[in-house]
Amino acid sequence: MAVGLIATLLSVQELPNREGRRTLRQVVGALKDSRVATNALVALTYSYAFFTVLAYSPLTLKGLTTIQLGVTYFLWGVLVAVSSTLFAPRVARRFTPISALRGTLIALLIVFLALSLTRGDALLALVVITGFPCGVANALFTTLAISVSPFTRSVSSASYNLLRWAGAAVAPILSGLIAQTYGYNKPFLVAACLLGVGAIYISIRAKLLLEALSRNQGSLTNPKQSR
Repeated sequence: MAVGLIATLLSVQELPNREGRRTLRQVVGALKDSRVATNALVALTYSYAFFTVLAYSPLTLKGLTTIQLGVTYFLWGVLVAVSSTLFAPRVARRFTPISALRGTLIALLIVFLALSLTRGDALLALVVITGFPCGVANALFTTLAISVSPFTRSVSSASYNLLRWAGAAVAPILSGLIAQTYGYNKPFLVAACLLGVGAIYISIRAKLLLEALSRNQGSLTNPKQSR
């Protein structure tokens, strides 16, 4: 982190057309917009699943040494990085952002259903595999958060993250409680159900989001219009 901080201080420069400081009222108020709220709510369901893997799944991988556990999540992280930078842009170009995101959520749902039914080496392999759709979803959600919003980039990003991280925050706690009560694999089933809710909701609101994307397309290609 120290290296990252130094690199940022030395190489990142302030933009000449810097946005004004945002307030908490602006950030919360932006969630009243149906387009911003829709994307953030779907992202909340995804973030719950994401942190079920990240914060809870290590507890289900029995018998691994600390090195083996580290290698497991290193491979998971590699898949997240590769899919978000190399695969997600191709998916976004080939399909509409809504279709791409819906398909990614469904793919992740299937993997989580499999997680809820397996154990041992198969469970470990599936945990690693979740990194691929997670990387794609991360990239698509972030792009969509800016693309459908009528607000500035900073406000749009802050509002989106405010709501979606609520799902991330509650996932480890609820996963632990569910596991203690119903069994170690049931948190994956709950996450799969939430992903299903997210996929259905984004399908219902697809027309709204697509209209917002079309309306904002001009400002996305012309930075002067987005200020």
